[in-house]
Amino acid sequence: MDTSQARHTDGDLTVRKGGAEFIDRLAPLWLALHAHHQSVQPGFAYFPDEDSWELRRDRYRRWILDEGSFVLLAERDGQPVGYAFVQIEEGPDDT
Repeated sequence: MDTSQARHTDGDLTVRKGGAEFIDRLAPLWLALHAHHQSVQPGFAYFPDEDSWELRRDRYRRWILDEGSFVLLAERDGQPVGYAFVQIEEGPDDT
């Protein structure tokens, strides 16, 4: 299902809904979050950036195959500035 045409624009920020075609665009955002985690919680053992992104990308690819899963990608001037990965699961859940 191609959902990349779903779009909402608010000023200079655009949010688009999509699938696997967005995953590789998430790398810089994931790596920024990964760096942030390391800066606020330096005592943990973290994967190197490249390994961290590989693991996360593989997980996103598996999730996107699930029915109903999608990515919301926020862009400003064509550059990704944020995202939400949405995974729909059947049954009761508190989140």
